[in-house]
Amino acid sequence: NKGIGHLVINKMCEYLFNNNAKEIIMCPLKDNLKAINCYKKCGFIIEKEFTDKDTIGNKQVYVLMKRSIN
Repeated sequence: NKGIGHLVINKMCEYLFNNNAKEIIMCPLKDNLKAINCYKKCGFIIEKEFTDKDTIGNKQVYVLMKRSIN
């Protein structure tokens, strides 16, 4: 809650866009509200929710978020 995540995400986006990325996609868990709010603050938009299995086979609900180059 000190704004460090916001700074890191923005720097990462800046680096990727400066190196020819056209779009960045994040897929946090739906219940990870801190991450979702951080990504929104950085300009990401929620596109949809989807269900998939995690790395050990449990079903999880994710939020697909996108940010395009400005």
